[in-house]
Amino acid sequence: MGYFLKSLIIIVSVYYLVKLILKSILGSYMGKVNESLRQQYEEKLRQEREKAGKSGSVHVDYQPKNGKTFSKEDGEYVDFEEIK
Repeated sequence: MGYFLKSLIIIVSVYYLVKLILKSILGSYMGKVNESLRQQYEEKLRQEREKAGKSGSVHVDYQPKNGKTFSKEDGEYVDFEEIK
């Protein structure tokens, strides 16, 4: 029974030691990854704000087609009223 208790204590202590070590190593690694992702997000956000221009301005990238063309095959425009 004495060896069983010693083995159990050793297994539990090794488990918590490994857990503590992995937590500290992975925590620092994840902190670096988090910082890197935050910087990338802030850079992207800054670029979007610069691209958008000042607040309230509107920029439209649309060039209408020259003239509207309809053929006789398109049909005839019929105005209608909705009946309730």
